[in-house]
Amino acid sequence: MPVSPILSTRMVVAYANHVVSSNVSAIGLVGVGTDPASSTSNLLYEDASLQWVSTTPSSSGLGPEVIFTFNPELSVGEVFGIFNWTGYQEWDSVLVQAGASASGPWSAEIVTIDLSPALPVPGDDSKSFLVRHAGASGSFFRFTFLRVATPRPKLRIGNICMFKAVELSQNPDTGGIRQSRVRAPRGHRALGGALHVARSVNVADTSAQFAWSRMDDTLLNQLNDVDVVHGDNWIGIIPPNQVGRELPLGLPHFLGRSLNLDATALHGASPTTHASRVVWTLEGAL
Repeated sequence: MPVSPILSTRMVVAYANHVVSSNVSAIGLVGVGTDPASSTSNLLYEDASLQWVSTTPSSSGLGPEVIFTFNPELSVGEVFGIFNWTGYQEWDSVLVQAGASASGPWSAEIVTIDLSPALPVPGDDSKSFLVRHAGASGSFFRFTFLRVATPRPKLRIGNICMFKAVELSQNPDTGGIRQSRVRAPRGHRALGGALHVARSVNVADTSAQFAWSRMDDTLLNQLNDVDVVHGDNWIGIIPPNQVGRELPLGLPHFLGRSLNLDATALHGASPTTHASRVVWTLEGAL
């Protein structure tokens, strides 16, 4: 029976992505190759716009496989993420397993990501999401992309991430969750000096902000550690209105970097009990 992701009611913060060039010694492919204009190394840089593009997968077997070899061994991985994945609606599910070697044998699944509940959005052929699971250890992990129907389409993926995670003991306030996407139209001068909006794709800047009117020191210490140690690298957020879902609905799961952690000290109930008003702002990576 497939292993479902962990669903909860608390906001989850994912950090310390392990799938980077300093940790991965090899990426193996089964039932698929790499397009000559692409490279599997594109998966190892925290830049989701740099996609790995596959060849057309084989019609035999369960589906194409992407196998990561970690050195040193991956000791903790509690959240998987797939970002800037175009064509995700053409697949049935993603099976994640740990193995004894890059050629197996493979254990029972760590988690199965069921893509069938995804709500189709008109014109949207890209989906990024984070999935929380029970954690796993090992040096070899396999992602199998399952699709019964054939022929199977090419895979186009910005990143496959494996994060550590913390479930926050306190959710942001009601009304304290904000995500923003702002497009900046680019203008150019036409002959005669008239200013026209460029016909090219506009750049969209994304950001997110989470606010707590009163946060205890324990939780603030957790967020401060994430910000200080991991803020320059990717941070993933499963907002509390999304933690009960495998795939995002409404506002997306958020991927970005910490921009500002602002804490204002409040009077505590006693000299040793403190609280703060906290606003955490992140800039988006997508």
